[in-house]
Amino acid sequence: ERRTGALAGKQVLLKTLGDHRFRWSEALASFHESIPAKVWVDELILDETISQVKGGTFSNEFVGAFIDGLNRSPYFANATFVRTEANTINKKAVVLYELNFELVRKQKV
Repeated sequence: ERRTGALAGKQVLLKTLGDHRFRWSEALASFHESIPAKVWVDELILDETISQVKGGTFSNEFVGAFIDGLNRSPYFANATFVRTEANTINKKAVVLYELNFELVRKQKV
């Protein structure tokens, strides 16, 4: 009887741990799928409070599409512009961007 109680306690603990585990590989795959063509990522910070991505593209339109893609993902929410900056790389006009977004810790199945 004591052993049954201990096993039941371990089952509850395992379920609790499983509920809090984040699926990093699936989240990164979803992030990759959210990146439109002609957009590149220079820096990605994934954090429990606020996450951030920095990179570049050739038009603000692509930045907007990236934000939409992140917000459609079950792993991310509230993606927003932090800033964009017109620049040139190899004499080609580019837009450098910085976005913030949140991780969704519990996905709907």
